[in-house]
Amino acid sequence: MKRAINPKGDSGYTLIEIIVTLGLLSVIMFGVVGVGSAMHHHIEERKYRAECNQLLDLIFDCRNRAMMSSREAWITFHGDRVMVTTYHLPADRNESQRTVFEVLRLKGDYYNKRLIFNERGNIASRGGDLDLFLRETYRDRLVIQLYSGRIYIEGR
Repeated sequence: MKRAINPKGDSGYTLIEIIVTLGLLSVIMFGVVGVGSAMHHHIEERKYRAECNQLLDLIFDCRNRAMMSSREAWITFHGDRVMVTTYHLPADRNESQRTVFEVLRLKGDYYNKRLIFNERGNIASRGGDLDLFLRETYRDRLVIQLYSGRIYIEGR
């Protein structure tokens, strides 16, 4: 490409060359930002799914501990955390374990209430559901069926 020469004899880039270069750079930058945004969304989604599975594991673990200790065990739901309280046989007392979620948020019938399992592993509290949110966006529902004892995530 021919370089323009100004009256002083200096050479430089033409206006067209500068515009084309800036246009290409902007397309590349928008592509990088778009890929980064999609990757962030994918990572958030994976964290949400992992925390949903962790919530189910905590509930089933609580039920198993109630049956193993032959004492009631319960799980209390809060906005971004759950508290599992079970009987610890060697210490002869109840112990609590708190789990805080990074992206999972909980709302609904069981919000700030206990899901209680009796010594046979049956649900001793009332049935209901708990809405599961990815930060502030509704995603799924945790269903707790009193008579059948089924606990599952609806919407998967």
